[in-house]
This record gives sequence, C-alpha cells and structure tokens, in this order.
Amino acid sequence: MLERMKLSTRIIVLGLMPVILFGSLFFWLLPKLKERMYDAKYATTRNVVEGAWSVVSHYQKLSASGEMDENQAKKAAMAALGAMRYGGNEYFWINDLEPRMIMHPIQTALDGTSLSEKADPNGKRLFVEMANTCRAKGEGFVDYMWPKPGNPVPVPKISYVKLLKDWSWVIGSGIYIDDVEREVGQVYRAIIIAASIITFLCMGLALFMARSIAVPVVRIALGIESGADQVTSASGHVSQASQSLAEGASEQASNIEEISSSLEELTAMTRQNAQNSSRADSMVRDIDGKAKECGISMDRLGHAVKEIHGSAEETVKIIRTIDEIAFQTNLLALNAAVEAARAGDAGKGFAVVAEEVRNLAQRSAQAAKTTAEIITGSLSNSEKGVQATEQVRGIISQISQGIEQVTHLIGEVSAASGEQAKGIDQINQGVAQLNSVTQGNAATAEETAATTQELSAQADTLNEMVIQLKCLVEGRKASDSRNATVQGPRSRVNAF
Repeated sequence: MLERMKLSTRIIVLGLMPVILFGSLFFWLLPKLKERMYDAKYATTRNVVEGAWSVVSHYQKLSASGEMDENQAKKAAMAALGAMRYGGNEYFWINDLEPRMIMHPIQTALDGTSLSEKADPNGKRLFVEMANTCRAKGEGFVDYMWPKPGNPVPVPKISYVKLLKDWSWVIGSGIYIDDVEREVGQVYRAIIIAASIITFLCMGLALFMARSIAVPVVRIALGIESGADQVTSASGHVSQASQSLAEGASEQASNIEEISSSLEELTAMTRQNAQNSSRADSMVRDIDGKAKECGISMDRLGHAVKEIHGSAEETVKIIRTIDEIAFQTNLLALNAAVEAARAGDAGKGFAVVAEEVRNLAQRSAQAAKTTAEIITGSLSNSEKGVQATEQVRGIISQISQGIEQVTHLIGEVSAASGEQAKGIDQINQGVAQLNSVTQGNAATAEETAATTQELSAQADTLNEMVIQLKCLVEGRKASDSRNATVQGPRSRVNAF
C-alpha cells in the first residue's frame, strides 16, 4: 500500500503515526487509570476502617481483661472514634446488627435510633445491607447514594464496615467517589490538549521534510534524462548484434530438433531395457525361491534316510533275539527228548520242559511280529525318500527353465543396448553441429560484449535513479502509469 503513495503522502503519514499511536495508547490506558483510581478509593476506605476497628478492639480487650468496666470501655471507644477524622471531613460511625445507631459524630440525632428503614434515594436500605455483610463475611464494602454535608444532592459513596463480634458493633466509614469521574475528565482534557499540540508539531515537521527532499528529487530526475539518451545510443549497437545471434539461434533450433528425435528413440529403448531388467529380476527371485524349496526337500530326504537306518538297526536287534530264542528252544527240545527217554514214571519233568518250550515259542512269535512292523515302517520311509527325490528333480527342472528365460532376456537387453549405442552416435553428430554454430555465436557475442558493458553501466545508473525517483516521488501506481505513457524526452517531476 505504501508503495503506491506519493512522497508527500508518505511523509504526512509518518508524521501522523506518533499521534495515532499516542491516541491508541490513551484510549487503552484511560479505563485502566479510572479503575486504578477507584481501587485507590476502596483501599483508602478499608485501611482507615481497619485502623478505627483496631482502636475499638483495644478498648474491648481492656474490658475483657478486667482493666476497665465494659460500659466505661465502650464510652471511651465511642469518644475516641467520634474524635477521629481523615481526608478533611471524613468520619467514623458505630451501629449494631439490629441495625441501630450506636454513635454518629455528625448526625448525633441518629444515636440510639433504628436504621432498618434508612434508605438512599434508590431505595437501598444501606444499614441493613451493612449488617447483612458483617453477618455473612465479618467485613466488606457497601456502595450507595448519600448527600455530602451542606449539600442535599445525593452522590455516589462507598463504605467499608467491619464487625467487632464481642460487642456486636459495626465500625464503618465511607468516602465519596464522585470526584473520581471529575479527575478522570481532567486527565482526559489534558491528554487531548497534549495530543493536539503533538499533532500540529508532527504535521509541521512532515511538511518541512517534504519540501527539503524536493530539490534532491529534481536532481535525480535530470540525471535520469541524461542517462536515457546514452542508453538509446547503446541500444542501436545491441540491436545489430542481436540479429546475428538470432540467425545462429535458428540453426541451433534445427539441430536441437534432430537431437530431440534421437533422444526419444533412446528413451524408448531405455524403457524396454528397464522392463526386461525388471522381468529378469522377478525370475531370479522365483529361481531363488525354488532353490530354497529344493533345500527343504533335500532335508526331508536326509531325515527319511536316517529313519530307515534306525529301523534297520532295530531289525538287526530283533533278529538276534529270535536267534537266541531259537537256540534255547533247541536245547530245551533236546532236554525234553532226554527226559522222555528216562520217563517212565517221571513224566512230570517232561511236562515242565514242554511248558518252557511253549513260552519260548510265544516270545519267538512276538519278536517276529515286531520285526514285521519295523520292516513295514522302513518300507514307508523308503517311499518318502523316493517322493522327496522326485520333488527335487522337478524343482531342478524348473530352475533350469528359469535360467533359460533369464538367458533369453539378457539377450534382449544386449540387443537394446546396441540400439542405444546407435542413438548415442546420432546425438554426438548433432552435438558436433551444435558446437559449430555455437562457435559462430561466440564470435558475435564478443562484439556484443563491448557494447553490452557500456550499456550495462548506463543501465545500472539509470535503474538506480528510476527506482529512487519512483519510490520517493510517485509511488508504484503513478510510476507504472508514467512508464506506460511516456510523452517527450523532458518532463517535470511533481514532488507534491
């Protein structure tokens, strides 16, 4: 926003800023000042009542200790409190919780009378309110309307009351607060006067500064006019050099189109290579998974072989047991034959031997059965081993197929790489042509450089002056308007 203001407007705004800030600060502080003044009135009232209460409490303590009779102590306390004054004509009074006036130093006719119906012009029964405050909290503020001595018109007043419980006395005093508004008005008028003086001073200073800046601004305008003429002369040389650069740029554009076409082909090949590489990566991952499955199957095969081996060992042990049983059976059979030969009446011995032979035969049968089960388990484990072997073979076959596919993809990648090489050759040719044109442009640029240096120096000076002039005199909006409609080589600069 400030960029669009004229120089004089900016200076005037600058001069008004302290006034605005001062006014804002005043309106912000005025309520706080008024609140502080009221707080001071309340604090003063409370402090003086606390002091008066201490005096009466002193006499009450003397009565409680027996040093004084209670009636004497009360009379002494009323006399002391009736004689006390502060702030000129401010006084203290005593009433009880009935409420009934105990002592009033100014309106003595109220002493001993009931205050229940005593009210201010707004109908507020102020002494009843004081008694209720002391019953509830023991002390507190009460605000009401009350006339000043010698003036019948009621004005705002605040009183602070505090209860002396042992005697049921309410000690109180009040202060008129109508003077607070008067003091605030005086402060307000003083600040308005000060603000007016400051406003006139700031405006006068702002106008003086605006006029003192006008002369340097005019000098800047004249410098801009001189620089503009020099820039115009240098612009002719720059124009010729720019024409040559334009022709070279046209040739460069043609070569760039060819390079762009080659780059498009190279990009397509690169994408194909990327896709093939992705597929190759996926297949390699699959092959890796199959290899892991092959390892698992080999583990299963090894485990099955171990089980077969264990079964074979158990079979050997059982066969040995059967062999031992057969041997013992043969011996017992021999003994039975001998006993039979001797039998005669001793046939009982043969019966014992025959029973033993029967037991051995049962053991032989059990061992044979166990042997059969173990052999069956061995056959089952052998079959598992065969199945695992078949799985390994299938996985190996899949791995072989995957390897073949990867080999095929690698061949495609190689072919694409060859095509990329061709595209790169075309790019190199285009770059060579572009380099030739660039050399021609470089020669032209050398001629342009000398002129450009002179033009740059003048342009820098012109730009600095233009920036200063536009920012200080016309503002952004007026400056843009002037640049759009330039009329004649000379023009006046209006500073105000």
